[in-house]
Amino acid sequence: MFMLNKRVFFALVSMLLVCYPLTGVFALPTDKDAPIKIKADSVSFNQKTGISHYRGNVRLTQGSIQVRADQITVEQNESEVTQVRCIGEPVSFQQQPESDTPEMVAHAKKIIYRVPEERLWLSGDAKLWDGTTQFSSQQIEYDLVRSVILASKGRSAGGAQVEMTIAPRKQETDNQNQ
Repeated sequence: MFMLNKRVFFALVSMLLVCYPLTGVFALPTDKDAPIKIKADSVSFNQKTGISHYRGNVRLTQGSIQVRADQITVEQNESEVTQVRCIGEPVSFQQQPESDTPEMVAHAKKIIYRVPEERLWLSGDAKLWDGTTQFSSQQIEYDLVRSVILASKGRSAGGAQVEMTIAPRKQETDNQNQ
């Protein structure tokens, strides 16, 4: 029984290490101080490899961050998280970057976060919406440091082109002029 509790403890600690870098890059100031809550049907953690698996209706929340996936895998070297891989039909990610900005929403069949590079990869029917602009394509790469989005139709020859939708700016004076 002690080993099971120890494994669950290490799995939860690994998720804490995973989410901490995300909160500092684009998050409400209160997100990084919020507790991380993870629900999954099963959790396994291999102490030798540093890989933890969360399976079955996985839900992760921390402050305004919400992730839903069928599976989440966390990879670590020693005590440092190197990669987080989420798989689902689809994986969904939501976060309120700042209190006065729209919520950021992403959906894809696979989302990978590479911690050292601070890059997010979305693949398979990927969509990214930041409140004013939506990207839809087979692959989206988001450089969190430089705030750069790269989207492509992927490697499949018959794949659909990248679609970008820019919402019109709302004019506050419309109501005043009428």
